[in-house]
Amino acid sequence: MLLTSKISLPDVSDLMLDRGRLTSVLLQSTNDQVISIVAPAGFGKTTLMASFIEETDSLVAWYSLDENDNEGRHFLAYLVESVHRATGKGIPRSRAIVEAKSAVDLRVVIAEMLEELRSLNTPLRIVFDDFHVIDNTEVEAAVKYLLKHAPAGIGFGFTSRSLPSLGLASYRVSNRLLEINDNALALTADETADLLFKRLGFRLPESALLQLQELSEGWAPLVQLFALSVDSESDVDDFLADFERGHSHLLDYLAEEVLDKLDDETRQVLARVSLLRRIDGDMAERVSGSPRARDILASAYHRGLFLTPIDRTRTWFRFHPVFAKFLERSLNSSDRIAVHEAALKAWLALEDPLESLTHAVALKSVDSVMEIMERYASTLLLKGHYRTLARSFEFIGEARVVASPSLTVLGAKLAQAQYEYDKVEHLLTLGERYIRLNLPEEWQAVEGAFATLRAQMSIARGNFVEAREYADEALQLLDESEIDHTVASLVMGESAFCLGRLNEAFTRMSELERRSRLQKDFPDAVWALSQQAEIAFAQGKPTLSVQCQNKARELIAEHHLHMLPVGEFIFRLGAQQDWESLNLERAKERINLGLAANKHLGESRLLQEYSLLANIALAEADKDSCLAWLDKLGDLLSRERYHLDWIVNADYARLSIWEALGDTAAIEEWLDSALSVNEAPSNHFEQRHGRNVVRAMIALQRFADAGRLIKRLNRFAKQFKLVTELNKNLIIEAYFEWQQGSREASIQALHGALGMALGTGLRASFLRCGKPLILMLKGLIKDTELSASEADLAEQLIGITQRHREFDGRIRIDLDASVIEEILQSDQLPEILRQSPLTPREWQVFNLIHLDFSNAKIAEHFSVAPSTIKTHIRSLYQKLGVEDRAAAKQLAERLLLAVQQA
Repeated sequence: MLLTSKISLPDVSDLMLDRGRLTSVLLQSTNDQVISIVAPAGFGKTTLMASFIEETDSLVAWYSLDENDNEGRHFLAYLVESVHRATGKGIPRSRAIVEAKSAVDLRVVIAEMLEELRSLNTPLRIVFDDFHVIDNTEVEAAVKYLLKHAPAGIGFGFTSRSLPSLGLASYRVSNRLLEINDNALALTADETADLLFKRLGFRLPESALLQLQELSEGWAPLVQLFALSVDSESDVDDFLADFERGHSHLLDYLAEEVLDKLDDETRQVLARVSLLRRIDGDMAERVSGSPRARDILASAYHRGLFLTPIDRTRTWFRFHPVFAKFLERSLNSSDRIAVHEAALKAWLALEDPLESLTHAVALKSVDSVMEIMERYASTLLLKGHYRTLARSFEFIGEARVVASPSLTVLGAKLAQAQYEYDKVEHLLTLGERYIRLNLPEEWQAVEGAFATLRAQMSIARGNFVEAREYADEALQLLDESEIDHTVASLVMGESAFCLGRLNEAFTRMSELERRSRLQKDFPDAVWALSQQAEIAFAQGKPTLSVQCQNKARELIAEHHLHMLPVGEFIFRLGAQQDWESLNLERAKERINLGLAANKHLGESRLLQEYSLLANIALAEADKDSCLAWLDKLGDLLSRERYHLDWIVNADYARLSIWEALGDTAAIEEWLDSALSVNEAPSNHFEQRHGRNVVRAMIALQRFADAGRLIKRLNRFAKQFKLVTELNKNLIIEAYFEWQQGSREASIQALHGALGMALGTGLRASFLRCGKPLILMLKGLIKDTELSASEADLAEQLIGITQRHREFDGRIRIDLDASVIEEILQSDQLPEILRQSPLTPREWQVFNLIHLDFSNAKIAEHFSVAPSTIKTHIRSLYQKLGVEDRAAAKQLAERLLLAVQQA
């Protein structure tokens, strides 16, 4: 009796996540390719293969294997029956041989089956699911024979926890092997979010999603278990903490699927080496004490036991963090101590401070940690190993840190790198007091480093003149060969940038990049390049800015600096410019890189990325996301102190969304509490803050105040040669004049902005004008002689603005004089209006009806009696040929749509 379930295609639940990015790859395969899907338990191998098979036109012989299939006759019976059914009873002779004989030669039957299949006219794919259970060499040899001699049109698929021993290397060389491994199968952050939304019905907060993604590394069972364990948003944090400790259901799953199938020695060796973050055969032997550890490690990898190679030669491995935690639980305290001691000794011999510190902290050996820190902490800081350093400093304790001049400096540098400015000040104050009192002879050795750190603190807090004073002091105390000298020079360059001295700033940063490279101080080299990119963009040189960014990214990739804050800076800078050029998809990709680089510093450090995501959500007219980002940005701004650069970017996004929502109350509340605009706005963030204030004033119709501020912004943008800021100022000036009805002044400013945009590359900034931009640009084209490039850009912007969606689909253009002129020339103008034109006052009333003003509000607006407005409205309805307010609003929308699409 054969079990039908073993040779039937598994059902794919509607609740399963769509793995379109993987099935599309499989669907491009040909029948002469072998498909191999290899990954540990729970990665969705069977589901992916079944989903792919459901979308193919080929005949499919599915075979779900288990341990019993290692018996030759048993294996053959199911294989032949599966193929026989799949081909519409196409191999009767082979089936008869299997049924008639008690003993069969596998190759003889397979040869007969292949002969019968030669007459098959339809493609066939034979799929072996869970091939890792096969350890019978006779069965493996039979499958090899099947692959080697299969006629054209017969394809194969394998799912397995380990690479099948079928000699597939030759297929790989000849491009006849399509491989999907655990890295490809791991859920992406977007897939994790979609899966949870399907199960939970609400979106996880970004920080929780990032934490879950880091913990799970895309392993679906953990994500699914999370979904089953959480009922509401209030449960999220509790269950994430539970998963960090090891969830009982997850442990049961791993025990049943993996551990129970291992022998005692393998379990013991794997448990001991699970305390290591990376392992090779030699380290496994040292730590486990087993002479067979090297072979056991290699076997564990080939059996698919959650080991991932971390080098191309497959010499070094790491465990999936969930499986490592699971294995670790089987060790008692004495075993743990012995493993950590052996590992500490081994890593110190290899001069690996990062791994040594991990085990020294686990052993609670203060002396060992301090010895390693004194010797290696500077190197670890330079390479961005912030988490390990932070844990080590916390373990040592503040009293021991400030008693050591070198550790005080290193601790303050670590805090500064993680934006913990209050902590920097605290350490510097305590450290200076202790050193001057107790170690006065050592103060001179660290005085320059202290001045450098205080210069960095001042620049971060916007005290640019003070920052230059501290940096100048540091430069007098330090030798040029010291990295702190480079950092102090960076502060001098950055403060020059903030004070509007762009040429000086760019020259300093170029020289510092050169020096940093020579000193192999690559993080500071990246920082200098990032500053050059930002300065070049401010100067209206986007091509040069991109070149600097590309150089920085090359250094980041070459020296593995992705997870440093400086990496976040360059990713974010690129994303901001991508958004400005309306390349939203690439902006999202770079935002995700920025999020990954800074997420370990806490959600407060993600404000810049969140602000950009809010801008993108608005560009995509995603109202729900915009509302969520409003809450998130407001919450972070209320809880943290940020540099003005960060604040103005968040405010830009918030004001844009409030305008789209028509929430003038929120805009007014923001304006009442906003910081004053600098009297001489000399940099990009002070200029942007000024434009935010102007935009709020325009929304609240405080035109006189807005006009004065625009003039001030323009004056200082010209003075400090902030080309890109001047370009943005001209755009908002054009919008400001248009809103006041000053058509000529608006078109003049817009012409200047358009011409500058050919060099600066600005696009998204124009869209801040909303739908009125269409009429503004049409007026510009009509009234002004444009160059071919200017005219082309104007038409592009009109097209983009026409396609740009609003939250509710409304046409957000007022029926002002210029719009009325366009309507009167439109083919869509109702004939009745040609015969009975509206008076200027009736057009004004028509506009207010379109804007949802009530009769009482319209009367109040014109300071007339409600009865007068009713008279106007009756006349208006008659001329429009409509019966009521709803019909009048629909007509207004139709006329405005015709204007914006013309």
